[in-house]
Amino acid sequence: MLAVFNQLWETYMLTSSGDVFIDRDEGVLSPANLEQRKVAHVQAARRYLQLRYLMPERPPAARACPLCDGSGEVISDGRRTLCGPPCNSKGWVTNE
Repeated sequence: MLAVFNQLWETYMLTSSGDVFIDRDEGVLSPANLEQRKVAHVQAARRYLQLRYLMPERPPAARACPLCDGSGEVISDGRRTLCGPPCNSKGWVTNE
């Protein structure tokens, strides 16, 4: 398994089949829910070129995220962090 994203006390782990599990330092891996899976796939695609296929395709009607202006990252107090909702670091949002 490949660690693709750390968030406070959680590490998102990606299997070779694309499944995502969450390691919460409890000794047990938990299956990711749909939103966690999406975040893990985007982060894997951003970090590893060979996993770019995991990045969701941007729909033609999508627009740049108003929080990160399309970058997938926000700067707060001089620190660069991943953009959360509404884009979850994709850089774009839809009306769905």
